[in-house]
Amino acid sequence: MTNVLVGIGRPGAGDDAAGVVLARLLRRRTPTGWRVFAAETTPEHFLGAIARLAPREVVLADACEMGEAPGTVKELRANETTGGSFGTHAPDLAMFEAFLREAAPEARLRLLAVQPAKLAPGAMSRPVRGAVRRLAEALLSGDAPRAASSGIFLSRGASGAW
Repeated sequence: MTNVLVGIGRPGAGDDAAGVVLARLLRRRTPTGWRVFAAETTPEHFLGAIARLAPREVVLADACEMGEAPGTVKELRANETTGGSFGTHAPDLAMFEAFLREAAPEARLRLLAVQPAKLAPGAMSRPVRGAVRRLAEALLSGDAPRAASSGIFLSRGASGAW
């Protein structure tokens, strides 16, 4: 069975590109058992492709204001989020989850959030670039299935500890 990672973000908009950059890094050498989409700001456009894969797990990766140190990564379940949407520009999470439940009822939806430092035009900040690189390395090393299904992606900030 396949797992799916959907990278969300706006390339060229500073740390808002985190999810898309992660997806692009992973697409170079997609981890075994994973399918990767660089959805940018329209993850809902990939629901049909995701549904056809009948995934076990769908992980959305995006920059998300969490009040943490820049570069902090938190892996959350959909029901652990607060407010109406996830990330800095994603569609309403409840709507996305409802569509996903209809299209792929067996899939478990997870949210991989990276705390941004800046969302202005330009390159990603050093802490977020480092977090994205570490996430890609973890996924490519084969830790992806265990990490995504057990919640290992928790809190990597300036201290360097997950």
